[in-house]
Amino acid sequence: MNTNDLNTALYEKMAAEQDKFRDWLKRQPPEEILHHTYEYTVREDIVMAMEELE
Repeated sequence: MNTNDLNTALYEKMAAEQDKFRDWLKRQPPEEILHHTYEYTVREDIVMAMEELE
């Protein structure tokens, strides 16, 4: 595997994990969602940064 393949695989894994986290977050009560807002935002930023590497 070359670097591009590894970056693509990493991005796909991170995006899938973020989708799973988002689905979990949507099922939480509002107070719990607020507790995880910063975590969600940072994770989104990281996934977007990885997307730009492709």
